[in-house]
Order: sequence, then C-alpha cells, then structure tokens
Amino acid sequence: MKLKGLILILIAILVLTFVSCKQDDEMPETSSQPADGHVHSYTSTVVPPTCTEDGYTVKKCECGVEGIIDKVKASGHKGGNWEVVSAATCTDAGKEEQYCTVCFALVDTKIIKAKTHIYETTLVEPTCSMEGYIKYTCQHCADQYKDTYTPATEKHEEGDPIVTKMPTCKETGVRTYHCKYCIAKIRDEAMSVVTCSYRAIPDKARDVTVYTCSMCGDSYEGPYISPEALAQSSAKEIYASTKDAMVEITSYDKSGKPMMLGSGFFVSADGDIVTNYHVIKGAYSLSVSKYTGGSAIASVKILSYSEALDVAVLKIETTGEHFIEFSSMPTSTGDTVYALGSSEGLTDTFTYGIVSNGDRVVNGKPCVQFTAPISSGNSGGPLLDSTGKLVGVVTMQMVDAQNINFAVKASTVQGVYGQATSTPIDVAQLYETKLKDNAFHILKFYIRNNHTKLENGLYTLLEYEPETETNYGRKYTYGYNEDTDRLFIQIELISNNMSRLSITVDFDEDRDGKFFVDAYDYEFYQSTMLGYLSHSAKHYVMPPTALNQEYFDTVFSDVETKYIGTNADMKKMGLYVSYSSLILKFANMLSRTDTGLSAASFDLSLPEQAPTN
Repeated sequence: MKLKGLILILIAILVLTFVSCKQDDEMPETSSQPADGHVHSYTSTVVPPTCTEDGYTVKKCECGVEGIIDKVKASGHKGGNWEVVSAATCTDAGKEEQYCTVCFALVDTKIIKAKTHIYETTLVEPTCSMEGYIKYTCQHCADQYKDTYTPATEKHEEGDPIVTKMPTCKETGVRTYHCKYCIAKIRDEAMSVVTCSYRAIPDKARDVTVYTCSMCGDSYEGPYISPEALAQSSAKEIYASTKDAMVEITSYDKSGKPMMLGSGFFVSADGDIVTNYHVIKGAYSLSVSKYTGGSAIASVKILSYSEALDVAVLKIETTGEHFIEFSSMPTSTGDTVYALGSSEGLTDTFTYGIVSNGDRVVNGKPCVQFTAPISSGNSGGPLLDSTGKLVGVVTMQMVDAQNINFAVKASTVQGVYGQATSTPIDVAQLYETKLKDNAFHILKFYIRNNHTKLENGLYTLLEYEPETETNYGRKYTYGYNEDTDRLFIQIELISNNMSRLSITVDFDEDRDGKFFVDAYDYEFYQSTMLGYLSHSAKHYVMPPTALNQEYFDTVFSDVETKYIGTNADMKKMGLYVSYSSLILKFANMLSRTDTGLSAASFDLSLPEQAPTN
C-alpha cells in the first residue's frame, strides 16, 4: 500500500513537469503560468524614474504573462539657484523661490523679512526767500519727510556773476551779480578789454604773412611762413594753450556706480564748465577731473542746460583757471579745426581736421560738421579754430559713416550759457526734476552696471511665477540689447503638459502704444527610454493666426490688444496695447532695485484708442 502511494506521487510530479512551461529566466514578481507547455520568452521595457515617479522594468511574455521587477525609487527634485520674486523693502517682506532644474516644479520658497526705515538727516539752510528745514531720507527707499522749519532770512547774498556782455579787444564787457537764492540783481561789474586775437594768413605772392584780429579787424604784416609750418606751429600752440582748460566728467547713478565718461572745458576762470547735456543726462551725481591733475572734484552743480540743444553748463568752486574763449568769427567750409577730449577714455587726445560744412542743422541743433577724428568720450569737448578759440562743442558722430562728425555751434552754446541761473542747482535736484524723461536712459545704464553681458550684447534679469491649478507657470526675462539699444520683456508660458510659448515684446519708449512682438512656439516631449526631456521649436512667421491662440491670449490676459500689421522682414507682428500690464510689471520690478525708479517714473499712460493704421 505504501509502495502504491509512492508510485502515485511520482506519476503526479511527472504530469506536472510535462504540463508546465520551462522558464528561461526567473519569473517576475506577479505572474500566472499557462498550462499549454510553451516556454516563456520575456520582452523587457525600462521605465526610468522621474523626480516624482518610481522607475521599474516591465517583463512581458507574448502569452500575456507579465510582471514588474527592478524597482528604482523616484530621484526627487533637484533644486536650482534661488530666484528673487520680490526683494524685501522697508515696509514689505520679500520672497525667493527655488525651481527643479529637471521638471521646473516649484521646490521651495523663502520669505525675506522686511527691513526698517533708517533715516539720514540733511540740514537745508534758510535763504532770503525760502524757509529752512531738516530733511529725513531713508537709506533703503525713497521715503522722506521734513521737520523743524526755520523762517526765511529775507537777506540777499551775492552769488557768482553771469557774463551779460562779452568783452572784446575794443569794448569792455559786463558781469552781473544776482542774489544766489533769488533773482534779485545786486550789482554790475565792468570786464576789461581782451587782447586782440590774430589769425595768420600766408601771402606768398608778396612774400609776407598777414596777421588779422578776428574781433576788431586790425592787421599787420610779418615775414612769410609757409602754410605747412604755420599749421604745425598753430597746432602745437593751440594744444598748449587749451589742455590746461580741459576736464574729464564722470556721471554716476543713484547707487553711486559710473554711468558715462565725457569731456568738458572751462569757459571762465572761476569754474564755469561747458559740456554736452547727454554727458550728465540721468546722473544723480557728477565728478570733474582736471587734465592738469589733482583729486576729482565731487562738488559739481548745474548753472544752465538745454536738452534740445545738448548743452550743459556746470559749476565748481575754483579760481584762476585757464579757460577757452568763444570765437566771434563765422565758421567756413575748409577752415582748419582741432578737437581735444577723452577719446574712448584716453584722456588728452588731440586731433585736427577741416570744416566739412559750417552751417548744418542736426536734430534741431545748429551744428558745425567737421572731419577731426572723435570717439566716445569726446562728447562735450571743444572744437577750436586756428586761433584756439571755440567754434563748437563736440556732440555726435555718424557711427556707420566715414568721419562725419558734428559740434554744436559756439553761438548756440553762448546762448545757453547766457541763461545761467544765479543760483546753481544740485545734480540730484535735476535728476528728480527730469526723472520721467530720463527713466529709460537710467534703466539701461542700471542693467549694464549690475548684470553680466551675454552674447550679442544682451543683458537679462529673470523672474518666475509658478504654475497653479488655474494659471500657467510663467518665466519673465527682462532684458536690454546694447547692440540695438532696445529694452524688451520676454514671457514664457509653461503648461502642465510641458508645452511652452515664448513671446518677446519690445519696450514702448516713445509711448505711442505700439509694440513689436516675436513669438516662438515650443513643443516638448518626454523620452522615456533615455530618461530626459528634449524639445523641438518652430519660429512662426506672423500673422498670429499661426500661433496657439490660447497661449497667446494668456500672455496678454487683461490687456486690450489690436493687431496693426506685420513686419515681414523682421518676422514681427505689430501689436497695439492700450494699457500694458507687462511693461508695468517691468517697472514695478525696478522699484525694488536701487535705481530710484518706480512704475510712475515711466509715465505709462497710453492712448485710449488703438491707432487705425
């Protein structure tokens, strides 16, 4: 009986062996075996782990048997650099966010505590017509207030004189003294006649050189000097008599960083300096350095200026300075002229050329066109005639042209100088007065001073808005292109299916409500076999009907838009924006910097009606 039972067990084992499959590999964790006697042949599919999902290998036989093996835990988010969403101010907390470098998900958020007001005190003395006070200004923000008022003194104080009549070699001139705090005239003072200024003209036929005064016409003759020798002698004499009157001017932004370097020169012995307005445009402070050496002078004020004519007259406290006199002679085509300035920062660069046209009008400015080589840094320097007198102030050059340069006429400069105020104003005061006009100018210098230059002359600042249940995620790139001198804002929309739309909008610096838009449509896909994200991109030619309209409308949500045409060459779409929340966002972001700018600085009010063309 026992033998019979053992035989039955052996038979059962043999039956099971023939019925089941022979397995080439180990069976996956979950499986069931068919009873048809075939051998499993497994195909493996690898699913790599992501930041939030586990990875694994799927093994599947064509008979339907499958299982999961080799599980790999999710890799977890890889946090990138912290991005500033909003900087802390004296009254509001700031916020920083960190995003995953793989899937762009928000990883962490930090709240930066608000600062507290720290006030500096400035004592403003009373004048004959203005009460005095103590001004309190926060070091961190623009908050300020005044306190402890003192009545006006009602006593005039003599200020620096204004030349109301230039002296000549035949007639005396007049200086007029006003109260330095109001327009009350105090006294006139006579100015002595000046020495005749002779211009040498070789006369080879008579073998003499004729010397004629450029102011009164008196003349005398001397030995013949060739034009070449006369020009060489004149150039050396002009340089020697001019360099001691030269200064280098550096402008600074509100945070104290240099903005621009230009040239200037004394027009009086007691510290009146002429330069270009664009050298001081947008500056919160200035410094002046003499070519003759010494420390830079930071106490610089403004006597007079004209932005339209690109002329500014500055004031420093000094005496006994060499100065350049204004020429009273008309400038003619073919006259020899000389320029002195800080070409590309190379202080004390002296060049010469001829007058190409003595009577040009450039952007509304009466100018002299000349050929003496100039570069950036020459702005505000003198253009001199063959007697060493001023015929113009170097203002600009045509960059893409061949030596076509311009200087504001000396007579125009004299007109601006003649309007000098009796009380010089502080540079910071002009900054506050002209802030709206200069906001874009200040912004460009701020970006260049505080951010690294990328390829193709680009400077960029980044800001993120994470994706929520109801909104797309956004990445903002605020930028400045130095090569084209354009400000722009780029918005990237990131949807939950990883597709993107990137749109770039140029700033509306002329405030006419017209923008130009570049659009790029990105299509992302997940490569599961290789385990990383890749993408393809297409640059759609306008009109915008080629775009994903849903994404496009999301970019300009709450913004009234109207399409006004296409620039086919640039592949850009003309867009009218009646009120741009995007540009306002850029301005608000700047209010958190030390530029001193705010949204109000950009005067963002635009036309209510879209243009018809």
